[in-house]
Amino acid sequence: MDDQGQDKVDDTKDLQKSMTEALSPIEKMPTHLLQNIQGALDQKEAGRTALVSKLCKLAWWTMSTLDFNDMDYGDSLTGVATRVLDRYKDENLRVGSFRLWSHTINHNDARNLIRDAINLGARDLAICVGPVGTEKLVLPEEVLGSPTLVKLCVVGCQVDFRVEVKCKFLEMLHIADLSTYGDIFNDLILKCTKLEKVEMGYIVNMIQETNMLGPNWENMIGKTSLQSLDLVGVDPVENITRFEVWAKFPVLKSLEILDNYSNLNWAEFEVVAKSTPGVESFKTNSVGWDCNLEIACVETTQAWFLDLKKLLKIFSSAVVQLTIRLNYTDAPPDFVFHAQEPKVLHRIKVLNIVASKEELVPGFLRSLGWYISTNTLYLGEQNRPDLLNDMQPLPPP
Repeated sequence: MDDQGQDKVDDTKDLQKSMTEALSPIEKMPTHLLQNIQGALDQKEAGRTALVSKLCKLAWWTMSTLDFNDMDYGDSLTGVATRVLDRYKDENLRVGSFRLWSHTINHNDARNLIRDAINLGARDLAICVGPVGTEKLVLPEEVLGSPTLVKLCVVGCQVDFRVEVKCKFLEMLHIADLSTYGDIFNDLILKCTKLEKVEMGYIVNMIQETNMLGPNWENMIGKTSLQSLDLVGVDPVENITRFEVWAKFPVLKSLEILDNYSNLNWAEFEVVAKSTPGVESFKTNSVGWDCNLEIACVETTQAWFLDLKKLLKIFSSAVVQLTIRLNYTDAPPDFVFHAQEPKVLHRIKVLNIVASKEELVPGFLRSLGWYISTNTLYLGEQNRPDLLNDMQPLPPP
């Protein structure tokens, strides 16, 4: 070999050595650490790391977090997802998190992928599959039959809650745009006592028959762990929409109801209404509810104040923050109310008055003082302790 040929060989060896030295820190890195780095990247960037070294490729192919969506994979989604899950089965690997977000995937292919993820022990499952015509994806029974699930998100599917439920360790549930069979409260929530957070949006029950509460539901609900419940446009035949059910959750702290079927808007136990809302009754076993009430006063009649008194009595077990909007322009005359004993005054944590003119406020507060007491008063966004003196009602003549 001449000198020129030897120089080329030496250059090649030097290049290989420098590449090996450059990759050595990565090659020494633990697989789980590489997977943590890949998991922080988006799908395309994480996939490119597989080209860096054999170890990166192995880490990528054995990641416990799998995310398959139309944006990243397009028409190749089914093929790529199938190959990845087949490798998991061949290598006897476990899936931690599985996300399938596609509006184009064949429904049979989607169900097969979901079953594979469940069989591989998925703990976090998120499914959103578009309809074929008017037909929604029928969620495989294996999902609610999974004993490993901790988090479940299902959007745009048809779900039968009457199947045998085995997801006893489920802690978080998000379901939206569903067609359902069975009753979510009876068939799922009462059986998943570890559930801490439930979010439900636009649920239509296909049976359209009011479900009966079981004979032991009050005993069963006492074992639940639900702390946060959000309901948006849920079919009123579902028992989870019933007032008496909310009251019995023993550790429920946050309740948000955006109800398409009435004019009440509940947010963290918040009531917003044009006048005093028509709430019939509420009793709770929970302690320390934060209850935000926002109502309007269009005329200071005794009937309005008596409705307010009734409302506050209903929420007497809660810590109340009350906002009243004065929707009139002329100051009302003072008038004498029925005699009230101090013990019947409702204690309000924070009172906020919203008025177009401050001169409307003193007369209103004198009337209000027959029914409530507070140490904190706001006028709009300003703390106004000086106005508390106006809440001393006029003595009877």
